[in-house]
Amino acid sequence: MTPLQPVGNSADELQAEFRTLYRAPGARNLGVVGLFAGFGPLAFYLVDAISSEQPWIGGAQTLRLSLVVPYLALSALCWLRPQVATRNYAWLFGATCIVFMTVACAASYIRHKDESLPEILRGLDVTLILSTVVMFGFSRLSARWTAMIVGISIAETLIFLVVYEAPSVAQMSRVILQLFIVGVCCFLLRRGSSGASGASFSLPRRTCVATSTRQSSSARSLPRRKPMPPSRGSSPI
Repeated sequence: MTPLQPVGNSADELQAEFRTLYRAPGARNLGVVGLFAGFGPLAFYLVDAISSEQPWIGGAQTLRLSLVVPYLALSALCWLRPQVATRNYAWLFGATCIVFMTVACAASYIRHKDESLPEILRGLDVTLILSTVVMFGFSRLSARWTAMIVGISIAETLIFLVVYEAPSVAQMSRVILQLFIVGVCCFLLRRGSSGASGASFSLPRRTCVATSTRQSSSARSLPRRKPMPPSRGSSPI
């Protein structure tokens, strides 16, 4: 029987292979994120414009429109050139997350800046929570890297609030507590999902390596039979 051949028998090779295969469908997921980031602000734009709560152009509406074309182009890249998106996935996802959350929070702030501070905080809180759920849900990076990228976007928004709006300690505590609960839940779900995928990927390969090793060891341990000397008077032919 032909012995099984190991595929990437070192831990580093398995990890690299898993990362490539795991991020391949992540390119399509990033395309879905592009649709959310493109059509989501467009939907809010149309709702506010048609209801006459905001002008068609200017302020938050202009920021919302500025997200449509870049993120629809990102979706097209992910679906038409998935190899490029997979190869540069980490940079594309990081830039997508930080830019979208920053612009979306800026649009929300401008949209509510003439209202009371609780309304400003509520709008930003909803924007950050929705963005966090979407980014963690579609990420194919590790839970730690996803949390770092999302955390940068959240931190810059909270720093802006403290500097320019000076909310009370109680108001900021409520915002941070809600974001913390959502963030921890998303982090644990992402870590569990990527860990389960990694285990299901590496188990068959490790089994293949172990089987091949056992077969090789068994073959080496078998005693070799000595050739029988030719009997006297027999022909060598």
